[in-house]
Formats: sequence, structure tokens, C-alpha cells
Amino acid sequence: MPCSEHDRRQGDVRRRLVDLLTGVSNGDLGVSEFCEEFEYCWNFERRSDDLSSLEKGRLKKVFDIVVWYSPYENERERIKGYKDEEAVLSVAKEVLEALSHTNS
Repeated sequence: MPCSEHDRRQGDVRRRLVDLLTGVSNGDLGVSEFCEEFEYCWNFERRSDDLSSLEKGRLKKVFDIVVWYSPYENERERIKGYKDEEAVLSVAKEVLEALSHTNS
């Protein structure tokens, strides 16, 4: 039986976001690239039914850090709220671990 477009796509965004989390957590992907890719995927590739509400909540936690990431220390010192590499890596590892315990 052929799959609908939705059936083929189901899980693609989750898999992409998890792959990004895995890459940055194990050092295969730089933090700046991770942030750009994660933000793009979250904003432009995700559909409302791609993730469970639990997954959305966990992944939004990553997004909320990613959008405030700055690789520049002087910017982080001047602009309150900007996040450093450590903050991004910390949330990525935390959420990756939580997602590994989520049944999808």
C-alpha cells in the first residue's frame, strides 16, 4: 500500500532535529552551524503534527537557547540574554537524553 506524503514525511523533522542534537553533542557539528540548522528546521520545516506535544516542549527548550546564541564574547557581555557555546551544548545534551526516553 503506497504511503501518503504525510506518512512518508512523518518523523522526518523529528529525526532531523535529533540528528542535529546528536551531531552537536558528540562534536561532529559546530555550535554555530547547529544553531543555524536547528533554527531553520524548527521555523521552516516543522509542521504542527510532526511532533508530539511532549517532544515540542522539549525541543522548544533548545530553540529558546539557540535563537539567543552568539559566538562573540564581547556581544554576550554587552547584550543581556545572549547565550554561549556551553549553554547550547548543555541544553542539547539534556534534551537529547530526554528524547531518547520518549516513545514517538
